[in-house]
Amino acid sequence: MSLQKYIDAAKAMQSAPQGTEQWVTAANVFRDMPYAQIAALLIEADSLLPKWRDISEAPKDGTPLLGYMPSYYQDKGGQSVIVWLKDGWYDNRAFKTTPTHFMPLPGAPR
Repeated sequence: MSLQKYIDAAKAMQSAPQGTEQWVTAANVFRDMPYAQIAALLIEADSLLPKWRDISEAPKDGTPLLGYMPSYYQDKGGQSVIVWLKDGWYDNRAFKTTPTHFMPLPGAPR
């Protein structure tokens, strides 16, 4: 079974009131799944999630990114939208910053 079938079943369970026919039908997709298959699906799902990457790998073409700065606000680590301009990284407040990691921004809501 593909990951998408399980995603669809989980969404159906979230949208239907528990105990309804729609919810029970969706829940039955998971009933007889072997643990190894559950583990494989979790690994596959995790691989689809964005991960923090070293800032040296970030595009320097003006693409907005989510950046992590270890000393961002009051010497505590923090995250902000960042963008590379011609002389360095800037956060969403237009302050120059020194991120160590980045990840792509999520897509728009559906």
